[in-house]
Amino acid sequence: MKGMQEEFKEAFALFDKDKDGKLSLAEVGTALRAVGLAPTQADIKAIEKETGKNVFTLNDFVAVAQKKAAKPGPDVEDQIKEAFKILDRKNTGSIEVSELRHLLVSIGEKLTPEEVETVLKEADSNNDGKVSHQDFVRVLRAAKA
Repeated sequence: MKGMQEEFKEAFALFDKDKDGKLSLAEVGTALRAVGLAPTQADIKAIEKETGKNVFTLNDFVAVAQKKAAKPGPDVEDQIKEAFKILDRKNTGSIEVSELRHLLVSIGEKLTPEEVETVLKEADSNNDGKVSHQDFVRVLRAAKA
């Protein structure tokens, strides 16, 4: 089994497309995501502010990745709640099934039409064309498990 440091080195090499031994700040974010870390745009800005850099060597990247890996991320429940708040623009406590369908087919790992329909049936527990906050959390927690 590969160690984390080896994974970080492989990610660095993968995203160092011009093979100059450096990653831009945007490439650092992408490489961190590739190793399973989930930096937000705010995290990337914080990395830039903390390091004072916008170009990173392998050693710089490994140090940033190790620090990010050691820091516990936000609770999954909190992430799901934040995502729901973004979708629930009118603050009604529910979103349209069509919005959830759009998310399922356009963001992240693409689902098959059958998988989408299964998730939507599960999420629309009242069969009213809306997904409540509780159903949204339940369905997404099940998907992450």
